[in-house]
Amino acid sequence: MSRTGPGVRAENTLLYEPDEKIFYAYHADTGLYEVESVDVIRTKISTGCWKRHGSRMCSTPEKRTANTLNNVISHLRGIVERRGAFTQRQRVIHLANGMIVFNGGEAELRPFSPEFRSRNRSPIAFDENARCERFLNELVLPRCILRTWNFCRSSRDVLARLQPAQRLLILDGESARGKRSLPT
Repeated sequence: MSRTGPGVRAENTLLYEPDEKIFYAYHADTGLYEVESVDVIRTKISTGCWKRHGSRMCSTPEKRTANTLNNVISHLRGIVERRGAFTQRQRVIHLANGMIVFNGGEAELRPFSPEFRSRNRSPIAFDENARCERFLNELVLPRCILRTWNFCRSSRDVLARLQPAQRLLILDGESARGKRSLPT
C-alpha cells in the first residue's frame, strides 16, 4: 500500500488478496482491514464516491451499467492486488489504541497505519502505567520458581552421575523478583 496511484486507492485504501479472492478496505479509526464486498465497491463507484477512477467510463448514469462497473472492478483488482498481504512481516500487536511494535528488546506504541495490514485486534487499550500484579504473582513467578526448581533437581541428578550438564540457567529480569533467593 506504499504506492498510491490514481483513482480508488488515492481516495480509499483498498487491497485485493488474490489467493482469497477478497477485497479489503482499510479503516483508519480502528487500523483494521475489513472485507469489502464487490457489491459495495460497485455501489461506491456508481454513486460517485470514487469519482476519479473510471471518470470517463462512469461519468453519467447511462454509462454506469452493470457491465461497465464489472469491468471497472476487474481492472481495480489488478491495481490494488497484494498477494500475501496479511502474512506478518513485523512483530506487532494490534491494540484498541495503536500498534505495539517490537524492535529487538524494545517495544513502542505507534499509531494505526495501513502499512501494518492487520485484520484482527485486541479490544484492550495500551496503558504504560498499568501494573499486572495478579499475572506476575499468580502465573509468572510460580512458573519461574517451578522451572528453577526442576533445573536444580535435574542438575543434582547430573552431578550425582558425574555426567556433564547440557543445560545453562540464566536468571534475568527485574530486581526484587526472587533471583537471588535461590539456594546455593
